Amino acid sequence: MSHAILVVGSINLDLILRCRRLPVEGEALLGERYEYIPGGKGANQAVAAARLGSETAFVGRTGADSQGRILRASLAPERVDIALLSEDPLHATGLAVVIVEEGGTNRILVYPGANDYLPSADVERAFERRFDGAIVNLEIPDEAIYVLGRLCEARGVPLVLDAGPARRFDFAPLRGLTVISPNESEAAFIVGTSALAPGAEEETARRLKERTGAECVLLKLGARGAFLYGEA
Repeated sequence: MSHAILVVGSINLDLILRCRRLPVEGEALLGERYEYIPGGKGANQAVAAARLGSETAFVGRTGADSQGRILRASLAPERVDIALLSEDPLHATGLAVVIVEEGGTNRILVYPGANDYLPSADVERAFERRFDGAIVNLEIPDEAIYVLGRLCEARGVPLVLDAGPARRFDFAPLRGLTVISPNESEAAFIVGTSALAPGAEEETARRLKERTGAECVLLKLGARGAFLYGEA
């Protein structure tokens, strides 16, 4: 039996530019190649859930522009329900510029655009149907996240927060948080340390659980895998 998953989050068009190295201040270098690909944490999560066999609905916002139309078209073959992927007539579609050096090191600049204007009302409309789980990230307005948390709590829907990007966010008003899943730098930011020290995973996860009210912490550790703390 497939599960019904709601994803609320960002959607961007990503510009990937590959080069040997980054230019220094005042220097111009020739890149090797570039490409545009669909992106945004929310849209990527929606596609991943759909590919894993879930009935997936996505709540997000693009501009009323060609980039938005490209992103909509990219979700159609993935069988993601985009009935609540709205268009913003005043703000452009989100854009991420990813500069990738030889060896895979990258630098990313993100213009949020329409993602910053996702209406909470769209989140409320999504709950006209039943979901088995919900996923959200921090690339959308705080109020939309709070509304989602309250609705999940009221309906008994598990809520997963992909806690990126690292930014100021008040967890006190957030309800219904089942799992919080930051990477190492995001975890350090939330608990107020400069970096995640080796061997400090359990202590960091404990502090994350206390600070955010999550039932469970899934700490992403890159090549080292992940650390699970608590019961969900």
